Parts: sequence; structure tokens; C-alpha cells
Amino acid sequence: MRYGDITDPQYALKLLRNVKQRAGENVANYGERLLMLARNACEGELDERDPMQRILVG
Repeated sequence: MRYGDITDPQYALKLLRNVKQRAGENVANYGERLLMLARNACEGELDERDPMQRILVG
């Protein structure tokens, strides 16, 4: 874990709900940031067998 990593799923979900693309941020970086927040928000709740979750969350 790095300094600045989000460890609380509820806080990550709050950030995910409010995330916006930053000025000058390209789509690929924005998408990676969204995926990171989604992974943190759904930690332990994802079913790896569900193909849609694999596509949406990584």
C-alpha cells in the first residue's frame, strides 16, 4: 500500500460518485482513475466469474 491509497470502501464509493475528469486529463488516465476507485469501492464484493464485472471493473 502506498501513501494516498484509499483503504475505506465507503470513502472510495463517495469519491467514485463525485469524480469528474480533471482539466487537461486525457481519457485513458481518467478511465484508470475510475477503475481504481471502483475496485476500492467494491473491494471484496466482486464476483470474478461475472464477465460484465470483469469488463467494467477490470
